[in-house]
Amino acid sequence: MGILLTKQQRMELHFQHRLKVKASNKEPIYFADSVHPEHQTRLAYGWIPRGERKSIPMTGRQYRLNIIGAFCLKKQSLEYREVEHVNGETIKQFLLQLSERNTSAKKIHLIWDNAGYHHSKDIRKFARKNRIMIHYLPAYSPNLNLIERLWKVMHEQVTYNHYYEKFADFAEAVRGFFENVDACKNILQRRINDNFSILHQRTFAS
Repeated sequence: MGILLTKQQRMELHFQHRLKVKASNKEPIYFADSVHPEHQTRLAYGWIPRGERKSIPMTGRQYRLNIIGAFCLKKQSLEYREVEHVNGETIKQFLLQLSERNTSAKKIHLIWDNAGYHHSKDIRKFARKNRIMIHYLPAYSPNLNLIERLWKVMHEQVTYNHYYEKFADFAEAVRGFFENVDACKNILQRRINDNFSILHQRTFAS
């Protein structure tokens, strides 16, 4: 995968590589974030014969789900939690869940962005108490958070070009994806990796 990075983003990518080499088998590395799939028709692609008009069913009021997740690249495993709201309290609940799922880990490395509820002193203190070391991505760097690719696979499987008349049906489909995420293991192994090719500005010079 070729990406054009800023100097700060390149430094972050080198840091992730050093962390991966340094961390032992007892120090899993997770990429974490929240996703908020909405009950609405999301058109991603399609073909319509020339001269033909096609109507697309749309939803009315757009309810949504809130899911916190963390993906371990080495184990190709996902931890997730559906919550009513993403805030300091539900973040703590998720961090505790992550700690309890890694009882044999000496330390858990967690990489995520600088959202307010990720960066509070209370959250950092709670994380340390539960053997979790938090690492923050540079601002505006979702391309360096590998869990974003999992969210994209979820949308491709569940929301893109799909119409759900009822929110209950939509919610069931989203939950079904996460409950059976191992069914997409081959896709995830191909799509979620750290084989970045760093492009430099001079590559695009005329």
